[in-house]
Amino acid sequence: MPVRYQVRHETIYRYPEAVPHAQTEARIQPRATDWQQPLQDTVEIHPRSDDRRSRTDYFGNRVLYYSIQEPPTESSVVSEFEV
Repeated sequence: MPVRYQVRHETIYRYPEAVPHAQTEARIQPRATDWQQPLQDTVEIHPRSDDRRSRTDYFGNRVLYYSIQEPPTESSVVSEFEV
């Protein structure tokens, strides 16, 4: 019988003062393998990112790149998925 997992991961970045521009590359999404199939996944970025791209790296991991243009003193990325 297959097992299902629901996972929530949150990363918070806090800066001592507003940064002019924040760029991040994250590997926080599940990848499909012979023994694991992602059923659903979402990623929320705060403050909102207008520049957001994804790719697969050399090892098959899903990579999310995002950039925050407004000067934040705090930012976060939340990944929720079911496998």
